[in-house]
Amino acid sequence: MGTPWQLLTPLALLWGLTFIVLFALQGALFLRLRVDAAITMRVERAARRLWIPALFMVVLLAIAGAFVSQAMLRLLVVPWIATLSVLVPLLFFVAGQLIQRQRWWWALISTSLSMLCGVLALAMSLFPHLLLSSLQPTWSLTVERAAAAPSSLVLLTWVALIFLPIIIAYQALGYWIFRKRLHMQSRLHY
Repeated sequence: MGTPWQLLTPLALLWGLTFIVLFALQGALFLRLRVDAAITMRVERAARRLWIPALFMVVLLAIAGAFVSQAMLRLLVVPWIATLSVLVPLLFFVAGQLIQRQRWWWALISTSLSMLCGVLALAMSLFPHLLLSSLQPTWSLTVERAAAAPSSLVLLTWVALIFLPIIIAYQALGYWIFRKRLHMQSRLHY
């Protein structure tokens, strides 16, 4: 039986650091669109400083992962997956150029698309497996083994059809209520 410390590998730490940098950049870009005045300069400076480390970390993660993980190696060698994998650093580079030109909406969209391409590429490299077993490959969790019973899927479909529009409407309402930019004179109370 293993210990939790076995999960703390250099690759896992690199994944964690990469996510911290990626989401700090994403947060800076989003904040740039939502705040005004003195805070804007600090957020712009943070975004300009973060895009190069984000690009570096993504490339380093892909290269390091290819040496350790078969799934991550497939990110670079399988043609249709490699296309999505190449889009990840390319879109981060484009985001950096957009940040330099102060095109904040487009930079946010570019980083979002980059992350989406990364998730899709990793999912495609794992398919049909959801979780890979390090003990025995036949013990890996596949899509077929993880699927629910047909009656459960019917119930979940009906629940989703009823509640998903409610959740989307609630999110749209929240966005509409908080659509204005924040500035130094904003009354922030809870």
